[in-house]
Amino acid sequence: MKTKIDFIIILAILGFVLISGCVEEKTETPEEFCIKTGTGGKLDFFEAGPCDTTIGPYNQSELGIKETNWLDDKTLHIKAYVSINCAEEITGVDFEINDDKIILVYDSPRCGENFACARCMCAHELTYHFSELEKKEYSFELKRAEHVSQETEKLEGAMSVFELTENPVYDTEVTIYGEVSLLGESHGEVSLLSESCFDLISYISSSLTVGVTVWYDLMVEDDGTERPSVSVEGIENGDWVIVTGELRSSTGEAPSTTFWANNIEKTDSVDINFNFSSVEDCKSACVEVGYNEGDCKWPMEVEPSYIIFGSCLIQNSRHCGNEGQCNCYCWYGYDSSHAPEPQVLKNEK
Repeated sequence: MKTKIDFIIILAILGFVLISGCVEEKTETPEEFCIKTGTGGKLDFFEAGPCDTTIGPYNQSELGIKETNWLDDKTLHIKAYVSINCAEEITGVDFEINDDKIILVYDSPRCGENFACARCMCAHELTYHFSELEKKEYSFELKRAEHVSQETEKLEGAMSVFELTENPVYDTEVTIYGEVSLLGESHGEVSLLSESCFDLISYISSSLTVGVTVWYDLMVEDDGTERPSVSVEGIENGDWVIVTGELRSSTGEAPSTTFWANNIEKTDSVDINFNFSSVEDCKSACVEVGYNEGDCKWPMEVEPSYIIFGSCLIQNSRHCGNEGQCNCYCWYGYDSSHAPEPQVLKNEK
């Protein structure tokens, strides 16, 4: 008799777990997908499928919420497709219910900020299954979770080296960020400068950079006043740093690239891509560095001679309105076999 009672208790416990807990899917969906922070309903399970090559990652008509089926008066099944970089993956889910609107949130850490991006995009199927939800007419929104890291907070109010060189602010304290280069190496013909300055570079494409020379020692004003040196202990070439100081006035016809530092702080690497909000901005930037053509295009539209200058995200554009859909490409527009190199620093790595 005791054995039979124990068996009934075990069955009851298993039934409770299946009803109230995360339902394990055949794709072995990670348990952290079962995030139930929303109100007004219960998300029983969430499934993120693998890369679906039958769905065009750049075709907006194939992306978004595709199916909303009520299985009964309280159970809603939703299917959607999102496009993310091939190096990224869906790691979690959340939802919000505001009156007659359901916001479906998916979490996918962004490449570039956390790890290297791949040169491709991929569509993934998302499945949401709700229970205990009032059956009525809902509007739906699908969005990606955004995270503000401590490193991103540090960069608030700072500008990249590229932004500073594009719109120079002289003799005024500013904060810039970039990658350290030529630290401990000779600059030009004066080898002793290797112990006094380094180049701080900003990427404007995967292989092209612009930079300023950051001085952390031997900073002497015209009246002979010597500025205190700034420590670079623990900083190496390839590190990303945030530098507070000022861009010195130009003493010649060329714009000044001399930056005097009063504070240098090491940080994690940041996204190296430059984003463009219009075709005109993309083309202007390409011309600025020595190319004569530039445009926002899909990767399948370009030729081998084109170089990626950054990414394009153009509001209300059917062609480039989705993040990761378009890049800003530069090219010469003629036979480039004898064309001069763009007038920017080259990444030596």
